[in-house]
Amino acid sequence: MQDLLNNLFQIKSGENKYIIKTDVDVCSCPSGSTGAFCKHQCALMELKKMRLPNASPVTPEDKHELALLALGSKCPPKDFFCNFKHNELCYNRI
Repeated sequence: MQDLLNNLFQIKSGENKYIIKTDVDVCSCPSGSTGAFCKHQCALMELKKMRLPNASPVTPEDKHELALLALGSKCPPKDFFCNFKHNELCYNRI
């Protein structure tokens, strides 16, 4: 991964290099160029510890809200959506 300019990054994937523009949430790969969230944007989020606006919800709270919307009263409790690795931290946040 290489920082090019403000909000502009280059990611290598196999033999290809892709440009990600974080200010408009696009990647130069076939999927990302249409505005879809792609694996290159996901890699950038992990490497830079950042969140992109078009990324899927990843917090336990976000997952619980989506499950409530989809399942209604059959939704599991909030602690069901906690990460196993950081479970103690999750209980303190919920």
